Amino acid sequence: MTYSINNKIQIPRISELANKTNQFICGYKRYSETEVKELMDSKDCMVITIKLEDKLSSSGIIGVCVFKDKKEYLEMEECFISCRALGRGIDDSIVFYPIQLALNKFNHSELKINFIKGERNKPAENFLTEHLADFININAKFNKNINQDLISIIIEE
Repeated sequence: MTYSINNKIQIPRISELANKTNQFICGYKRYSETEVKELMDSKDCMVITIKLEDKLSSSGIIGVCVFKDKKEYLEMEECFISCRALGRGIDDSIVFYPIQLALNKFNHSELKINFIKGERNKPAENFLTEHLADFININAKFNKNINQDLISIIIEE
């Protein structure tokens, strides 16, 4: 997995994924390219993309997490993941690692995850309920272990 931070070259794909993801989307934010650029330009925001590849193929950008510094805590404004990346046993790494990167950058230990229940985002709801229930629409101290045994991580800034 490759995690890219505020990579403006990826703006079109981020907007495309935001506007077509329905199953694993937390806050139902539908970002335009202009909105993504504004987030990346803000000193209080961070947009992290996740690219996935294995020995056989590259899936490209399969996920995006958007974070905002709220001074007292970090807010995950949005997280959306392509359905083709779900169910491979790496969902926690797709979500947890960007959280840890953003917490470190903004020097926070508390996290709040924005979540809006919708008609089709049951996979996101199930994941959050199982792994991150303490952070749904309320801030709390984040202390999750990130399993890196099965993946190789690259960070692009």
